[in-house]
Amino acid sequence: MATRCLFLSLLFYFVAFVIQEGHAISMADWHCGSDSYPFSRLFAKKLTKHMCFRQEEVILQINDCCEVHDQCYCEPGETQESCDQVFCECLERVTVDSGRICSRGVAKSGCRLAKRFGGRAFGSCDVPL
Repeated sequence: MATRCLFLSLLFYFVAFVIQEGHAISMADWHCGSDSYPFSRLFAKKLTKHMCFRQEEVILQINDCCEVHDQCYCEPGETQESCDQVFCECLERVTVDSGRICSRGVAKSGCRLAKRFGGRAFGSCDVPL
């Protein structure tokens, strides 16, 4: 019974997390996350909103970092390592004064995720950005 209650509680919080009203950026204009992994972009958007609570300008700048990173991945002659380095520096720069949760939760995690899982997306640019 306790396991069932825990499961239902977690399910409720997950659903509430996913369906909460987003910030001003539409999903069509949101660039963080990867199309290679289901729900990655939606999860990245929701997580960024929560980690950088009420910091709309920071959230917009984080999205800009992601857009530049996506474009870099499609540039001939670029390497994943150089694109990821520029991305990490961008996230660090835009979150430096945003508080520990936003900086660590978004910048450091986003950087690690790009380095770890970006290989699947690097160079796979079938559509113009």
